[in-house]
Amino acid sequence: MTSNQKPGPMERLVDAYSVMLERANEFIEQAEEQAKPAFDNAVERARQTAHELGELTREESRLVADYLKRDMHDVAQHLAESRQELSEWFRFDVKQIESRMWEMFAAAADKTSLELMRLAGMARKQVVYRTGEVTGPGTLACDACGEQVNFDRPGAIPPCPRCRGEVFHRPE
Repeated sequence: MTSNQKPGPMERLVDAYSVMLERANEFIEQAEEQAKPAFDNAVERARQTAHELGELTREESRLVADYLKRDMHDVAQHLAESRQELSEWFRFDVKQIESRMWEMFAAAADKTSLELMRLAGMARKQVVYRTGEVTGPGTLACDACGEQVNFDRPGAIPPCPRCRGEVFHRPE
C-alpha cells in the first residue's frame, strides 16, 4: 500500500484491534486498584476514544471491542481453569508473535483472568469465531474439519484453507 492509499475496511479493523488493545492496557494500569472488572471498562473507554477521535465509526468500534473482549475472556478463562501457560492457549511458538503484541496480550490476559477466577463455578463455554471477524494472536480450529489456522498478530479470520468452513474455536 502506498502512502496515498487508505487502508481497506478489514485492515482498519485489524489495525484498530492492536490500538484498542494497547489503550485498554493503559486504562487497566490506571484502574488496577479498582475491584470491578477493569478490563471490560478499559475496552469500553478505548472503544469510545477510537470513535471520538474519528478512527472508527460507532459500529466499527463496537465490533473491534467485541472481538477484543471475546479473545481476552477466552484466554483468561483458559488460564483460570487450566493453570497452563499463555503459550498453551496460543498453541504455537510464542516467539512467532511480535514482542509488543505479546506483552500487551499477556498483561491484559493476566489481569482479566483474576476476575474470571471468581466465576470459576460456571461451566466453560466454547467461544465461537467466524470468518470475517478479527481475532488476536493464537490458533483457531475449524469446526467442520479441524484444520488449524495460526495468527501471529491480529488479523481477519479467513475461510478454512482446507474445507472453506467459516466457524472456528480455540483448540482445547
